[in-house]
Amino acid sequence: AQSAQHVNESLERAGAGAVQVAYNTSSMALPLELLNSIRQGEIVSIQGDRAVGHVSQRRARLFGEDVMLPDGPFMLAFVAQAPIFPLFIVRTSFHHYQIIAHAPIHCRRDGRDRERVLGEAMHAWCRTLENVIAANWSQWFSLVPIFR
Repeated sequence: AQSAQHVNESLERAGAGAVQVAYNTSSMALPLELLNSIRQGEIVSIQGDRAVGHVSQRRARLFGEDVMLPDGPFMLAFVAQAPIFPLFIVRTSFHHYQIIAHAPIHCRRDGRDRERVLGEAMHAWCRTLENVIAANWSQWFSLVPIFR
């Protein structure tokens, strides 16, 4: 709780309130807030490489292994009809970073079954994640077990 408070206060000072951090809880308010933010043209960033706590998750394949990943980003993209822009920041040297952006992932409502659309989007995400992790493996830390 103290770490979260410190991060929030630091972002408030640095971004003059432009950056807000929200933590997923059991409440249904956060998804609606995020949907409203997207509809207002704001940027929403959600960590998608591990499912922690009681977030909604779905089975996926990462490096040939079954993992549980959060499905919230994909459900939000499906409902909002907004693309997901995979973005990664890797450290290149002391105080130097590189931003890596990949092609957007779409969860379009185009008459196909919702489960199929979400599954295909998560599959695309896993391939993107595998490529970035493989090239930058020493920078990917999972402090919770994701592989069975």
